[in-house]
Amino acid sequence: MEIDIKNIATDLAYKLGGVLTLVTVVIYSLDYKLFLNPLIGMGSGIAIIVFGTYSIIQSKKENSGFISFSEAFKSYFITISLGYLIGSIVTILVFV
Repeated sequence: MEIDIKNIATDLAYKLGGVLTLVTVVIYSLDYKLFLNPLIGMGSGIAIIVFGTYSIIQSKKENSGFISFSEAFKSYFITISLGYLIGSIVTILVFV
């Protein structure tokens, strides 16, 4: 049961990292001043929250409709932390 939650969370984390990477590379290639646009920052924040929430929903479906708080937190935290880590590493590589 816990292995399934980790698999779901890491799969969605890789997708979130890919989305954040794609956004960073596209913005950098178009115009680097777009990084200062608050709407793009809010869009990235909303995407991060949506991926985390979707991770909880998928984990809940995998466990027959019931999930404890600790399992939901693990699912959310793994998705957000790993996805944001991937996006941050790519951002560092692009700017350095």
